[in-house]
Parts: sequence; C-alpha cells; structure tokens
Amino acid sequence: MADVAVAAGVSVATVSNVLNQPDVVAPDTREKVREAMRALQYTPPAQVVRRSEQEPGTRQPKPNPAGATEWGPCSFPKAKSAAHINPYFTADQADQVRAALQAAGPGEGYASLSDLVVAATMEEVKRLQRKYNEGQTWPGIPAGKLRRGRPTLGEATTRKE
Repeated sequence: MADVAVAAGVSVATVSNVLNQPDVVAPDTREKVREAMRALQYTPPAQVVRRSEQEPGTRQPKPNPAGATEWGPCSFPKAKSAAHINPYFTADQADQVRAALQAAGPGEGYASLSDLVVAATMEEVKRLQRKYNEGQTWPGIPAGKLRRGRPTLGEATTRKE
C-alpha cells in the first residue's frame, strides 16, 4: 500500500480509505489511487473488503471469493516500512501547523499532517546539505543513534519559533 500511496501522491491512509471506505475519498483521488493500483498491479489482500460490501450491523468483512478484485494480479515488491520520528511542537506551533494543513494542505498536495511535516523537514534537510555538505546527501544514521526525548527547558526557551 505504501508503494501505491507514493505512486498516487497520497497517504497510505488514503489508500486504505479507498479500499475500505471509498465514500469518504474524493472521486478524483479515488481514481488516482485505483490508477496507481492498476499500474503497480496491486491486489488488496483477500480479507480487504469495502464496508459497503458488508452486511449491515456486522464488523467482520464478507469473504472475497478467490481474492478477486478489479485491480488485477499482485506482483510488486514488499513495501518499505516508514520510520517514525515524532517532532515536539509548542502548543502554538502545533496550532499553526494544523491551521496551515487545513487552510492550504489539499491545494498544496498534502493529504495528512505527516505529509506536510515530512515535506517541510526534507526542504530544510536539502538546505542544510547545500550549506554544509556541498549539496550532497549525508550517509544515513540508523535509528537510536541520536539523543531521544523532548527538548530540555533551556533548549525549548532558546529555540527559534
């Protein structure tokens, strides 16, 4: 699903919604996701069934005979897992991030808060690479190698808003 999301330019949650709750996704976005599924020859697992196909009042999906779907056979490599990094914002910063996402996110192509935060972070990483590493990417650092946790009180008070 992550590969489909990247190909369609949406979040993994949007791909999941197309499969499970298509009525909550805009028609043009649904079509972009389905087009990406066809291009990648992605077939959802047999247990993935849209809620509209479930019996009213049930929580378990109906079986999908032979796993057949409209998207064709599955033959894509296993998706890369996402790394989880949790930035800490002040309450005012968090309010502004949410406001920016609500006001401009869809028009700018941000389907989720994570999309916005990742795009902004990567722009800053590129700027730092240009300034400190001749525009080249740095070798990656594995998870767990940096200091963890919230900023100290001193760091929080001296940090730029």
